[in-house]
Amino acid sequence: MSRTPHFCVIGGGVAGLVTTYLLRCGLPQAALTLVEGSSRWGGWVQTEMKGSFLFEQGPRFFTLTKGGRELLGLLKMLGAGMLVIPGSSKSKGNDRFLHINGKIRRVPSRLDLLRYGPALLREMFVPPGNAEDESVYDFAVRRVGRRTTDDLIVPYCRALLGGDARQMSTRSHFPRLWFLERRRGSLMRALLFPRRGDFVYASKDSWLDIPPWDPLNQAVQYEGGRTFTLHEGCEALIRVLVQALKEADGYRGTPTITPTTTDAPTPFLELRTDARVAAMRPTGEKVEVSFADSSGGPPILADHVIAAIPPDDLAAVLRHSQFDGVIADGDGTTVCGLLDSFVAAHESAVVVNLGYNKPVLDKRFRGLGYACPPSVHPHLLGVFWDSNIFPNLNVTKMMTRIGVWLRVRRGSEAGDGEVGGGGGGGGVSSIEDGVREAVKVCRSHLRIDTLPDETSARWCEKAFPIYPVGFHERLIALHRHRAQHMPWLDVAGTSYHGATIADTVSDARVLTDTLIRRYGDFPVVDEETEGDWMARGYLGLTIDPLSVLESFRAQAQQDRQRADRP
Repeated sequence: MSRTPHFCVIGGGVAGLVTTYLLRCGLPQAALTLVEGSSRWGGWVQTEMKGSFLFEQGPRFFTLTKGGRELLGLLKMLGAGMLVIPGSSKSKGNDRFLHINGKIRRVPSRLDLLRYGPALLREMFVPPGNAEDESVYDFAVRRVGRRTTDDLIVPYCRALLGGDARQMSTRSHFPRLWFLERRRGSLMRALLFPRRGDFVYASKDSWLDIPPWDPLNQAVQYEGGRTFTLHEGCEALIRVLVQALKEADGYRGTPTITPTTTDAPTPFLELRTDARVAAMRPTGEKVEVSFADSSGGPPILADHVIAAIPPDDLAAVLRHSQFDGVIADGDGTTVCGLLDSFVAAHESAVVVNLGYNKPVLDKRFRGLGYACPPSVHPHLLGVFWDSNIFPNLNVTKMMTRIGVWLRVRRGSEAGDGEVGGGGGGGGVSSIEDGVREAVKVCRSHLRIDTLPDETSARWCEKAFPIYPVGFHERLIALHRHRAQHMPWLDVAGTSYHGATIADTVSDARVLTDTLIRRYGDFPVVDEETEGDWMARGYLGLTIDPLSVLESFRAQAQQDRQRADRP
């Protein structure tokens, strides 16, 4: 029997690339195969150079959350720390704007203290809720009132997450708020009078996290307004990861002619594109991963599979593999039906980039961009002033780059000239419609009468993960079913444990830490415990926070005792 575990990672987006890289670093004795169904790596992360303009066709920047610090740590680990570009301090990258009462203005302002201050003060005396979960809208209305919610919370949910606050889960999208309300009774009280243990989940140790005093962290924190990007755009992260994998020991660029045997003599790393997975079937102690056609290469015999693809794509593979079992303790829902429900709530958008060869923005607009309530514009999710926040990516000082996110009409498909049959609340129906609407928005909101010199647009189908109320229960049900009936399978990506790239990096680190522990003594494999997947994201919030804190202390004591042994 081989002493080399073989991992197959399906999906060449950020989740798949980071998972593969961390497995290569933590298990150098392992064999790794990363497969991507399309011809390019990166998923929704894509940067385009059109003319002299650099346009982001997907995520526009990274934010310095806990996951953002782990992303910075990953970049340093890759030797790419010099590529980090903090947001411009001159452009006030930490300033946010809002289209309200017919004007675009910075928030918070002094006037906002009078407008929203009383509601924030009253929040300290609002009793905590007792529901297991509730929508972001209901949570905010209960805590700070309807006016503050409609004016501030709803627009920013649209601009930053692309979703409707009435449909989004507080517990899954904003777990720290949900946790702090139950621990302290008030969010304002926790903010003004913090206590030890308030942020126990956000402060869990991570070997990938860079310390607050790290110069890279300091630059992004205090110079960049907690936002940053990379030289040549966000897709530089993808290029750096792919290059690191190609330079790793054991890399071989061409798939083998015959199926990978169960007794791989040496570790290797294989990358395949245009390899669309059709089925996964257990074969003895291995799992055979086969492809839809010959362009995917020969089948793979793996010990463990990590599916870093959209849930509906995974559901199609499991159906074809006859793994559509019924979820235990449920209402008869199958695992594939559960996966399909994850994607049903996701939002689609048209990402439009407008480039001007002269400064067209009013000098008052120095910040990240602005959000817009649905009452002002039902289709507009957000507008981003890319040339302001990251002027280092401009070819000339006179250049203006603006990004516009527009909601897609449900039922439409990329390139459709007519509205699709799905209905559902309006939105743009084609890429051309999106470009016209973006120019119209800039004319009416920003008073830009000049037509752009360059435009670029991308249809992003189901690209915005939205976690509906009760999502954590569905995710727990998925993990329990997977651990019991498909222990050889793991899932990763923004559809599960965090909607941002930074969340994906953090979750990939937790997942790979578990796999490294379990397969470290291969062929002996440790069983997966419930604590392993409860540690991912914020599922551990189902456990009493005080007991979790005590478990951390007990684990630290065990580690110290183990280190003291001769």
